[in-house]
Amino acid sequence: MQQARDHAPAVAASGGARRRPLALRAFDVVGRALRGAGLPFASLDEERLLARAMRRTGLRDFGDPSFREPLGRLLASLESEAGLTPFGRVLARRDLLRLLENRLRMHDTCMRSRKSGRLRSASPCS
Repeated sequence: MQQARDHAPAVAASGGARRRPLALRAFDVVGRALRGAGLPFASLDEERLLARAMRRTGLRDFGDPSFREPLGRLLASLESEAGLTPFGRVLARRDLLRLLENRLRMHDTCMRSRKSGRLRSASPCS
């Protein structure tokens, strides 16, 4: 019986909700302190995300810019409505960067395929 108790998940005193691991709670405390000090911790700034994706891929052309307006709305929502923890900001930033990098690579591949004749010019590369 003692062994089962030792492996039981930690729960908070209120309502039996699971407590987050200490390392994650500490990360969030440090992240909040950095943001409170005005440091750009896990920035969700659109221009910074776009610039970082371009630096990481070495590509500059995102194709059709119509994705920018919905991206801006998503970022505004993440900032004002999502209630992200600092760790949540890191995960959101990582995912957004991955998607922006993929967009750059896909557009580049499409444009190179079109130039080589492997893709009909009527096919969109956006």
